[in-house]
Amino acid sequence: MFTVYLLRHGAVKVQKGTFYGVTDYVLSGEGEEQVKKAASDLESANIDIILSSPLKRAVQSATIVSNQLHIPIREEKLLIEKSFGIFEGLTYEEIKNQYPGPFQLWEEDWYGYEMPGGESAASLHRRCIQMKNLILREKKNMLLVSHQGCIRYLISEMLNLGEKNMWRFSVNNGKIAKIIVNDEGFAYLEV
Repeated sequence: MFTVYLLRHGAVKVQKGTFYGVTDYVLSGEGEEQVKKAASDLESANIDIILSSPLKRAVQSATIVSNQLHIPIREEKLLIEKSFGIFEGLTYEEIKNQYPGPFQLWEEDWYGYEMPGGESAASLHRRCIQMKNLILREKKNMLLVSHQGCIRYLISEMLNLGEKNMWRFSVNNGKIAKIIVNDEGFAYLEV
């Protein structure tokens, strides 16, 4: 049996509702405090390794936990957030107004549409399936420091719920989800 902890990076300074998938923001002061609290909450966990998205906000979050708990970090590209391409840095309304054609295509096929310069939700989902397979091969107690979209898909995949159910999960900045995998490979979410 092993446990996978999923930590969403701490908050960044960005307008609420902004799509900032691969835009490389650093943590705000609030974000740093959120992650310090998460690290304290993880002190009794028996974590072998931290895997982190290579984006600054995730690495910074992973480093805070690593420094507090003395656990090594390994960057993992599979944990990077979805690229929103031309939509990066814009709110929903700004996307709708500035890019009506691509916006419409995205609305019609949120899962399969690859916005110009970005990637589809299906592409992110495939990466998360690869990440799930890596987790199941390594069978270690680990902390994954990642992003909202990636964490949603990982939870959905680990629990065998399929891609359409990823919207049923929300992990706020600096918060932790915990998945336990038993010896038979059956995973369950513990809250």
